[in-house]
Amino acid sequence: NYSFRYGNALFLVLDVDTSPEIQAQWMDQQLAGTDATWKFVVYHFPMYSLGQDDEYGAIRSRWGKIFAKYHLDVMLTGHVHYYLRTPPMRNGQRVDSPADGTIYLVSLATSGHQWKRKMPELPDFAEKIMSGGLWYQKIDIDGNRLVYRAYDRDGKVFDEFTIEK
Repeated sequence: NYSFRYGNALFLVLDVDTSPEIQAQWMDQQLAGTDATWKFVVYHFPMYSLGQDDEYGAIRSRWGKIFAKYHLDVMLTGHVHYYLRTPPMRNGQRVDSPADGTIYLVSLATSGHQWKRKMPELPDFAEKIMSGGLWYQKIDIDGNRLVYRAYDRDGKVFDEFTIEK
């Protein structure tokens, strides 16, 4: 695990080889001691995913409490070969505003790999899903405003959101 500051943003990068409980304690310490306006966590495995990929409920339950306590803004994950964005979530429940919850992104595993299973209908915990293909993201922060955009291989925006504090 390691953390770094970039401007007024704190990034916590988690290691898949460290136990979730040890990481929970470490995140709690890191977040308790920060004055960062923006808080991000980066982890390999998704906290929210589709169908048989949803094997991280125990981690979601434990870490979600920490994210709610310190108001984590965005969690960036990968592992599965599709794109998924949740609405703001708090303790496993959809909330009305990013001011009240964390946005979870499954966006770091971009490749030409196509998801072999049929994409399901949009589950309750998802705002956007996309199968296969190549994509990239850009996060712009200007003071108390964050703008997130996801682009396809042709540079066309296929998903975006804004958080204002």
